[in-house]
Amino acid sequence: MSTTANVTTTEPLDYPVRESIAVTDAVPEPDTDSKPAAAPRRLIESVIWSWAGHAVFIATGFLMPRFMDRHLGQASLGIWDFGWSIVSYFGLAQIGIGSSVNRYVAKHRTNNDVAALRRTVSSVNCFQTVAGFSMLVATALLVWQFPALFGSRLGARTADARWILAFLGTALAVETSFDAFRGVITGCHRWDLHNGINSAEQAVTTIAMMGAILAGGGLPALAFVYLMGVVIAEIVRMTIAFRVCPELQLRWRDVSISEIRTLVVFGMKALVDGLSRLLLYQANNILVVGHLGAVVLAVYARGLALIRHTEVMTSKLAFVVTPAASALKSRGTPEELRQLLFDSTKYGAFVALPLLVYLALFGDLVVQVWMGPGYGDGWVLTILAMGSLIPLLQRPAQQFLVGLNYHGRVGLASLIVAVIGVATAWAMTGPLHMGLIGAALAISIPLSLDGVFIAVYVCYKLKIRLLDYLAVLRTPVACVAPFALVLAAVRAFSDDDASALVTLVVGTVLAGLVLVPCYWLWALPPRMRHVATTRFQALVPRMLRASPPTA
Repeated sequence: MSTTANVTTTEPLDYPVRESIAVTDAVPEPDTDSKPAAAPRRLIESVIWSWAGHAVFIATGFLMPRFMDRHLGQASLGIWDFGWSIVSYFGLAQIGIGSSVNRYVAKHRTNNDVAALRRTVSSVNCFQTVAGFSMLVATALLVWQFPALFGSRLGARTADARWILAFLGTALAVETSFDAFRGVITGCHRWDLHNGINSAEQAVTTIAMMGAILAGGGLPALAFVYLMGVVIAEIVRMTIAFRVCPELQLRWRDVSISEIRTLVVFGMKALVDGLSRLLLYQANNILVVGHLGAVVLAVYARGLALIRHTEVMTSKLAFVVTPAASALKSRGTPEELRQLLFDSTKYGAFVALPLLVYLALFGDLVVQVWMGPGYGDGWVLTILAMGSLIPLLQRPAQQFLVGLNYHGRVGLASLIVAVIGVATAWAMTGPLHMGLIGAALAISIPLSLDGVFIAVYVCYKLKIRLLDYLAVLRTPVACVAPFALVLAAVRAFSDDDASALVTLVVGTVLAGLVLVPCYWLWALPPRMRHVATTRFQALVPRMLRASPPTA
């Protein structure tokens, strides 16, 4: 299930994002007491597997929208995005309970408490099944009333939109009903299996959807293929969950109302923060369709998808902070907590800064090369990238607060700024007629305010001077500054007649040649530099010995 805010997203971000409130990609709490040496390695492996798995989503996310645009048209792609924007709200029926599974599975297995494990998973599975059924009911009601709500705007495409809603809503209901098994797999620390299943599902489903298009199928056929892919993947996931956790059993007598109540309380904090991002992004998309049309949404969603991919890459790194902060809170010192915050913020900035700077300066070229000149959005992607800068730099701090159980007010603040953002989006895309620029500002301004609040709040809770906290960003900024200057210079001095592809390639290569040595010297920890150098020095002689002799 895809997620936002203090959750990571594992779904195709170009469709657009399916937002649910289940924290299925959160790194489970490591067994730091019994295996202290293995815990850091496990956290690093979790990030690596998450990044590797998401690479498949990035690849298919670039491929599928272009394929749909070429064979079905820009308007059809906009309808597809619009369908996802509406269906995403059904994830609220989970009330955030899915966020608890992996944490409690890891905890109960560490304590060898089989009875508690079975009680937790059985209770969550029961709740999620009811939530899935409620999504089916909501889907049926929405399909029934859809012509009255959007028929005048979509016209002849209303029928296709109804089929999309029916199949995608059913797919989300199926995923919700099986969601507990995701937490079982990740709670057993099998991130390789978790990301492998997600990646295989995405790859196979994308190929099947492309085949459906080539066979003459339209949007309803694509939505049906997607539904079938979800059903098969969830059955596979359930089977693997029972294999990696053989002590797992689902029994009605293990379902506990008090257990569900405890899990719901834990998940509600994630729900509030996830709800704010869901409200901000998807309401923004719906307003774009309502005021500007589905074709315009197809353009807007492509740039937004690139921003969301950047969020995912940053979030997957930030999630390792949650269990570490939780462990230090009970066993560490305030100085250790502060150092963890500083280190995680610095390395999070090393990931987020170059990605956002690149999208701000070259993002429109990426979209043009990717989708074609009809998808040029001017300053929209630059606004979105700059608006994501502060919140992504604060993503490790946000996960740090989750680990300390201080994130309730952060979620409430996110919800407040999201409501402001939706009102702003309505005004800017409607009465003020600011178009996509207004839609982008309506997202960027609230996100920036949210990021500022997190920075101030984490400093307040840990009794840190704000200037001392911001000082950890000096090295990442210094490393990325030459990279940004090269990109800006290439854009400024590129020939107006030069193609977008040529400018993109030249700028990327030159800027990369500047960034890599900076990161090697200042971003990469000394130990990792030593390991990489040693392995390279050992590899060169073997390569020379293996090379054939010259004549």
